[in-house]
Amino acid sequence: MTTKDIQLDNYFIKDGALIKVIALTTTKINTSLNPGDLTPITPSLAAIQAAGFVSDGVGTYRCPFANFIGIPTGMGFLGINDSIKLPLPPFHVLQNIVKNMTLQALTIDEESLKDAVLGHDLADPELVMDSRTSTGFVISWAAVANAVGYQVSIDNGVTYGETQEGLTFTKSDAIATTAYALKVIAKASESSIYRDSYPGLLTVTTLTPLATIEDLAEGDVFDTKFTVDWGVIAHASGYQVSTDNGATWSATQTELEFTKSDAVAETAYQVKVKAIGAGIYEDGIASVALTVTTIATTPIVAPTVTLTSRTSTGFVVGWGAMAGAVGYQVSVDDGVTYGETQVGLEFTKSDATATTVYPVKVKAIAEAGTGYSDSVAGALSVTTLTPLAAPVLTAGTITDTTFELSWLAITNAVGYKVSIDDGVTYGETQVGLTFEKIDATPSTEYLVKVKSIAEAETIYEDSPASTALDIDTPAE
Repeated sequence: MTTKDIQLDNYFIKDGALIKVIALTTTKINTSLNPGDLTPITPSLAAIQAAGFVSDGVGTYRCPFANFIGIPTGMGFLGINDSIKLPLPPFHVLQNIVKNMTLQALTIDEESLKDAVLGHDLADPELVMDSRTSTGFVISWAAVANAVGYQVSIDNGVTYGETQEGLTFTKSDAIATTAYALKVIAKASESSIYRDSYPGLLTVTTLTPLATIEDLAEGDVFDTKFTVDWGVIAHASGYQVSTDNGATWSATQTELEFTKSDAVAETAYQVKVKAIGAGIYEDGIASVALTVTTIATTPIVAPTVTLTSRTSTGFVVGWGAMAGAVGYQVSVDDGVTYGETQVGLEFTKSDATATTVYPVKVKAIAEAGTGYSDSVAGALSVTTLTPLAAPVLTAGTITDTTFELSWLAITNAVGYKVSIDDGVTYGETQVGLTFEKIDATPSTEYLVKVKSIAEAETIYEDSPASTALDIDTPAE
């Protein structure tokens, strides 16, 4: 029963007027209430308007069917005609006077009369649920105009709590999977023109906690990764995994297996899993921690790097396949930087600088979780070749069928090769510094080139071809 209901129960209509009961232990006399337990209502402007009195526009409210009966707006007396002024009687007596004088009863708007006496209802609080768990909930409501406080019931109005000023209510000792019928009434001041509100209503059902995972098991365990798995939990929308004893949790997943692929070798991880709820279900309690210890790793043996070939502008190195490796990384700056992982067993540098030392390093790369770790680098120093200087050709005697060529010796050259077809083909290596063609054709142009030849397995490289020398044999 609301406060408003209690207030209304303490009033009744007598002769069409509202009478207040001042003693709830009222005795009845001849089936009627004891008049001594009643307090008549003093007329007010709103009360006489509820009885149909109408303003005449000059300061008096007149009886709707007997204009000679009036009450001034100051409510100081009851006027009969213009000469009789009676003390203003209680409302029910006023009704009897009108009826006795006019033989006609006032038609009373009962709801308006109640509002005039008891005041208007405060607005009902509009309840919203802020949060809920399996053991409690929080509700709130906006402030109601003219309310001085609020009372909350969690048993559908059977009992209400003390009046509070706050706009929230928290229950922290609720029972899981239980519906609570909440009612909140806005309280009016005893001296105000308002009545307590009807209750704002909201039913809150506490959440149902999901079961705790009890079958968390270890799967494959390697050095840098491991797997755990578990059974399905009824009504779970997903699962979250922690590998640090619950300090942090992963994103929600639907799979019943979890793989940590960035683990550290020889490290113990405290793994927990909890079921995640949705709707009326609450997240389950985290499982008991499962200790998973990753295994130790074995470094891959360092590759042995060998020189395959080299020139003045590049080189090729190679190495054998290493057990446990999924690829290799190469550095040509003494390990400051390494290239991308490659699967091939050879590396080519084609943009090298002549006569330059390149400290080459190659390390074998292990696949995570295989029990292997990357190798230390295998090293090799490669020096690019130095090209010999190109000879400068000089023409000697030229006849219609012969011509002679010569050039100066080139340092570190072991021989020379001559081309008489503009470098398309070269002859055998010769040690001399001259060349003679004795089978030339008369009236023919020959473009002659020569290049210096380096000794094999040295730091030198054959020279580029010399500038072509144009030889024109005369006619016969």
